[in-house]
Amino acid sequence: MAPTEIIVRRVPTPREFWIGLGRAFAGALIFAVPVLMTMEAWALGFHLHPLRLALFLAVTLPMLVLLHKYGGFRQTVALRDRIADAFVAILVA
Repeated sequence: MAPTEIIVRRVPTPREFWIGLGRAFAGALIFAVPVLMTMEAWALGFHLHPLRLALFLAVTLPMLVLLHKYGGFRQTVALRDRIADAFVAILVA
């Protein structure tokens, strides 16, 4: 019989979370500043219907949860943690 493997769940320190959050803000700035300087982004934001924006957020959240499986702020196992990190990513954006 093979020995059983024990999965140890490592809880990240608050310092690691803040470092990851800082990296997220830096990445958001790198991609957002050029987009904010285009007239098309401003026009899209002013003229897009609020229900379409809500639908966009509703589609984005499950996509972020799935993407977090391969890369994210921290390594997690629980779905609850992935959902929380997806909300953090939406708030950073």
